[in-house]
Amino acid sequence: MSQANSTLVAETLMMAIVDSSDDAIYSKLLDGTILSWNRAAEIIYGYTASEAIGQPMSLVVRPRDTRRCKTSPANPPRRSRQAL
Repeated sequence: MSQANSTLVAETLMMAIVDSSDDAIYSKLLDGTILSWNRAAEIIYGYTASEAIGQPMSLVVRPRDTRRCKTSPANPPRRSRQAL
């Protein structure tokens, strides 16, 4: 099997797993814009993929909860401190 075919098979399998999950799975850009949205997210959050994609994460995450998001612009990743 060629590298291109292997990649296509892996991507197809991953899409099937995400689409069949009972858990909401979505991706977002670093600025918090929703990039992808699976069927379970539609059911859990009540927005279709076309309604959610392109919207800010504040659509589904309350502002006070954004501090818990690791990639939130309001809470950039912390650098670990090393003992001196």
